Amino acid sequence: MRIPLILAVSLATVLAGSLFLVGPYSISISIPKQDSAQEAEAATLPLMIRDRFSENDLAGDAEAGSRFLKVNEDFVDPENHCEFCTRVEYTPGSQGVAGFSYEDLRGLDLSNAEKASFWVRGEEGDEKITFKLAGKSLDKIEEELGTRPSEPANEIFKNERFALTTEQVTLDDKWKKYEVDLSGVDLREITHPFAFELEGNRGQEQVMFIKGVVYDDTPAVDALATTTEELTGPLSAEINSNATEGTSSSDS
Repeated sequence: MRIPLILAVSLATVLAGSLFLVGPYSISISIPKQDSAQEAEAATLPLMIRDRFSENDLAGDAEAGSRFLKVNEDFVDPENHCEFCTRVEYTPGSQGVAGFSYEDLRGLDLSNAEKASFWVRGEEGDEKITFKLAGKSLDKIEEELGTRPSEPANEIFKNERFALTTEQVTLDDKWKKYEVDLSGVDLREITHPFAFELEGNRGQEQVMFIKGVVYDDTPAVDALATTTEELTGPLSAEINSNATEGTSSSDS
């Protein structure tokens, strides 16, 4: 299911914040790097994802309708540093999991990007969320590999694969900025640059806020213990980051 988004955030606003907290996470890379069948449009960096990707793909409970997952791209709450950020409200349904991914099936070349970053906070705290980045549609992967990959086990996104998946993050009610190191990732033909997956938390409604999802050519800070395999098979990597706490002074 795809629904259009209303884009209202400027890049200057997104980059205004300067303090952040980077939490520990690990990343598993699963897309092989191969020659692409055709060249995708090259992105100008830094790239604010909402400025370029105006469609989305829904998964899990979200496919059953907005009574389970409501995504407001233009939420305004200046007192909580939320000027046109994304408000996400999830009420668990029968599957107990929901997913949302930005999408553009034409694909975009993000090869010059060194990291992706984004800000997140929960309304109450203790909300659970997992992030997915650098995704490609199965059609794009089939173009590159000459064969269609099998459906991954326990994956709610059925029509795409993501190179990077973080561990589940537990939120609190303060903004935190996360950075993901994109080193060694094939960033050509990216159709799904950023996604999140939510699990039902004891069947209760969860509300969280996301802003400032940016791909840029600045190296990630405090990326540790990175390992990769040769490109003859799927890549794997584990990245850990140290933390510095702060609050953004404006929407970023």
